[in-house]
Amino acid sequence: QMRRDPAPTRAAYRMQRLWLTPLFRVLVRVGVPAFTIALVGLLWLGNDDRRAALLAQVDEWRESVENRPEFRVDVLQISGASPSLDAAIRDMLALKLPMSSFDIDLEAARAKVATLDAVENVSIKVGGKGALEVAITERMPALVWRRGEELDLLDKTGRRVAKILTRADRPDLPVIAGEGANLAAAEALEIVAAAGPVQPRLRGLIRM
Repeated sequence: QMRRDPAPTRAAYRMQRLWLTPLFRVLVRVGVPAFTIALVGLLWLGNDDRRAALLAQVDEWRESVENRPEFRVDVLQISGASPSLDAAIRDMLALKLPMSSFDIDLEAARAKVATLDAVENVSIKVGGKGALEVAITERMPALVWRRGEELDLLDKTGRRVAKILTRADRPDLPVIAGEGANLAAAEALEIVAAAGPVQPRLRGLIRM
């Protein structure tokens, strides 16, 4: 009877050498199971009905999370704004509360409020207790700019703040007139401040 050679065959030897390679062990222990799972998943998702059912379930889970009480916005809080500006901001945002905070685009809302003439700076965030907090830095009127029959309030930099109907609406502010007078608002305020004793008789400034 022939005795069996105890030495491994060439194929067995090569397999043993491969198994000693760290990359091969990772491929066998991790790669093969991952590939098998991915293949089964792809085959399962290949069915249109199963894929639609999975997407519907995911949407249901997402909605259940977004509609949880801790993510719901119930009230709009505006700070730093005058009553008229407060009303304008609420009309502009037109939020149908209560609603999920996930349905509110904070950056788009901030950009929209920032377009209001009376707004210098604005920040918007979802605060505690279901409140959407809008913090406003309002432009302060410093001049009345007369343009023909129209009267505009300007801040100290010449930025438009609001429109008024008559001079009597803001008798406390100096008047400027002339084309491009808004561009010289800072200079106009310096002249008014330097007028000193004649300020009570100063009717306004005209830019030539």
